[in-house]
Amino acid sequence: NSPEFWAPARGAIALVRTAPSTFSLATGQIPIGGYEPGKSSAQAAADYQAYAACLTNPVWQGIFSPIPLLDAKNAGVLAVVCAWTGMPDEEVINQYNPFTTPYPSASLVATPDDPGCPALWVGESTGSALAQQAATGQATAATLVLTAEVTVGAATETVWGWLKGSATTAENIIINTHTDGPNATEENGGLGLLALAKRFATLPARNRDLYFVLVTGHFQLPQFTHTISPVRPTAGNDAISRWMHDHPDIYQQAVAGITLEHLGCTMWRNDPATGTYTATGGYEWNTTYTAPRNNTVNTVNAEQNAYLSALASVNHSGWPNFPTATVLPGAIPLYLGEGAPLYAAGLGTVSLIPLPTYLLQACDARHPKQLNLDKLDKNLMYGQILTCANTIETLDHTPTNAL
Repeated sequence: NSPEFWAPARGAIALVRTAPSTFSLATGQIPIGGYEPGKSSAQAAADYQAYAACLTNPVWQGIFSPIPLLDAKNAGVLAVVCAWTGMPDEEVINQYNPFTTPYPSASLVATPDDPGCPALWVGESTGSALAQQAATGQATAATLVLTAEVTVGAATETVWGWLKGSATTAENIIINTHTDGPNATEENGGLGLLALAKRFATLPARNRDLYFVLVTGHFQLPQFTHTISPVRPTAGNDAISRWMHDHPDIYQQAVAGITLEHLGCTMWRNDPATGTYTATGGYEWNTTYTAPRNNTVNTVNAEQNAYLSALASVNHSGWPNFPTATVLPGAIPLYLGEGAPLYAAGLGTVSLIPLPTYLLQACDARHPKQLNLDKLDKNLMYGQILTCANTIETLDHTPTNAL
């Protein structure tokens, strides 16, 4: 926003009613396959393409259209109240948003002397009431206080380890996730990585080295990303890039990267008929980036084939992992999640990143202490982890010239 936009609120509190958080993924992703019971891979891809053509999700607000709080601060605004629109209050309550932008301070980090710009998100009904009071002159005085502690130089750690393979090659496979998150959905990838590490530690026939990386900093990406010389363009960057910068010898010897995030998500949507936020009774789309290595001589997408084969096997065995779409970055090379730097570095990737509407919701009003644990399905979670295990095992034993 320009300084003129914020000028009416100079020396006061600004009320901003945001546009509905509705975006299309059509130009950012190319569906190339998938799995739905009773349908072909191509049909699943078509279903996902129709689904992703127009999506309303609070997540998009921070990723695609964050409120420029630093601009407001520089224009002399004392604080900002942001009001959601186009979604019921139950859907937008307690959202951790945004997490992809720097702190709105001169140094772009929070300091005791400059904590940034105090801001508060409210639901549409509250935003409408505040707007009406402001328009009629009823809002004559307001106070917004941001209560927070700033710890200078606070430390946070990435946890990683590896299992040696039996082959003489120096190649490896990286399996990664992030540990940060405001709820049981956003940060549960670590459970999957621990389960995978335990499984592969018992297998004597590992071929390549397996690296398991649980990175920190996913929820303050501007401080925890590092520029990796990309061989493929991506829109955005993620926290594993710092680990890659610190360990170039590892990722430069990797042939594949497997990423798990947001396991076990059921689908919740705004019901237009009732105007309420409710469960649909199904699972969230398990969007998975399946990309071959950069400049591979193999004409077959071995990563996608391994994943689709694992999907079919797991679903047929009785463990659910659907609906699932396999995608590639599109004309705008959108690659969401912690697999993006691995893809940019040229690795073959299989990156699971479902995006439920409650992904950034710390908790809902009905179950404030459950951190949205009630919205997860343990059988789906197991099916997703088992699918990744089968995929890793297949790729581990695939010759390099076939990847």
